Amino acid sequence: MIGLLIISLLTGASLILVGFLTKRNPTLISGYHKLDEYQKKVFPDILKKAMVTTGWVMIIGCFVSFLLKWNISLFIFLFFPPFIMSIYMFLKGNDISKISTKILLLFLVSIPILISVFIFASSKEHSIHIDHENINITGLYGETVPIKEIKHIQILDTIPEIRLKTNGFAFGSIRKGHFLVEGLGNIKLFLSSSSGPYIEMQTLSNQYIIVNFKNADKTNNIYNEIKRKL
Repeated sequence: MIGLLIISLLTGASLILVGFLTKRNPTLISGYHKLDEYQKKVFPDILKKAMVTTGWVMIIGCFVSFLLKWNISLFIFLFFPPFIMSIYMFLKGNDISKISTKILLLFLVSIPILISVFIFASSKEHSIHIDHENINITGLYGETVPIKEIKHIQILDTIPEIRLKTNGFAFGSIRKGHFLVEGLGNIKLFLSSSSGPYIEMQTLSNQYIIVNFKNADKTNNIYNEIKRKL
């Protein structure tokens, strides 16, 4: 994703530069000579504020997303700010009321924020709590598996190919929910890493559940704890 980050930073910097240049030399604005005197006075300042703000939002948003490895947020901050800026300039250019402008911009700005919040919450690593009766997998698409229902459990270095998401969440190496897996069918995954080890559980009803964590030692410890309960 480093290439996408570089594109985002260059695009943001270019918007900031163009914003200052058009303020200093308004004749660079397409159609500037067709504006009336009032528009010639206020439009360059509006354009500068819009472009500079958009540029900084792109730079900061994309850089933070890259550091936190939020790949989808990186795309959001690359494409949404210029889109919102275009809508803003359209509304300003067509003299839409201030209230309507604010409502629409608030709606547009809230979309990437809500998406980012959802991704952040969904990307949190699941946890497993084991008692005398159940294995409780918490978090998105959580599952409670009665220990007496476990038919077989094993630790794996690799798992078969994940072919399709049927009802779940997939982001980077994270897989949560129902997925179609080669040779196993539609099973439930709780994966925080694309590399092993993995815990594979098979229930008496032939439901498969595969779990792992970012920390391999944690995965092995959970496996050993479950084995002791069987």
